[in-house]
Amino acid sequence: MQKIGKYCFLLLFCGLLLMTPFTVLSYGEWKEVAVTPQKDYWYVDQVLSFSSKGSIKSARAFVKFVPGRESIIAQNIKKDLLSDGAKADRFDYFVEYVELDCTKKQFAISGIQFYDSEDVVMWEEKFLKPKQYIAIPGSVFEIIAQDLCLNKSGVFDIVKDIFKNK
Repeated sequence: MQKIGKYCFLLLFCGLLLMTPFTVLSYGEWKEVAVTPQKDYWYVDQVLSFSSKGSIKSARAFVKFVPGRESIIAQNIKKDLLSDGAKADRFDYFVEYVELDCTKKQFAISGIQFYDSEDVVMWEEKFLKPKQYIAIPGSVFEIIAQDLCLNKSGVFDIVKDIFKNK
C-alpha cells in the first residue's frame, strides 16, 4: 500500500511538471532590492524564472521605481513626461516589465507605466522592439539582475530531496 501511495505522488508530481516546465512562479509581492543615496527605492515582483542544470538562465519581472524627494531620476522623468504632453507634476512612481538574460546580465524592457499618487496610470509607453540595457557594474540594475538571477530552490529541488531522504 505504501508503494502505491509513492507512485500516486510521483504520477501527480509528473503531471504538475508538465503544466509548469522549468519555471518558478512568484508570489505576487513587491520586494525591495535597492535604495540610492537620493532615497530612490527599487522593488521587484518576479513573474518567472527559467533554469537549466540548477542555474537560472533568464527571468521576467516587474520593476517598480519610487523616487525620493531629491531624486535626480524623478526630475529627468518629469522633464520627459512634460515634453510628451503628460501632467508631470502628478508623477509618483513607475513600473516596467523586464525580461533579463542572466547569462549576459542584459535587460529587455517592453513597456513602462507612470502612475500618480492615487495609483492611476497617467502615461504609458509600450515598445514594439524592447529597449535593451546591460546591467552596468555597481548600478541599481546590476543589483536587480543579481536578485532575479539568484539560484533559488524550486519545486524540482524539493521533490528531489524528498526522494533522496527516503
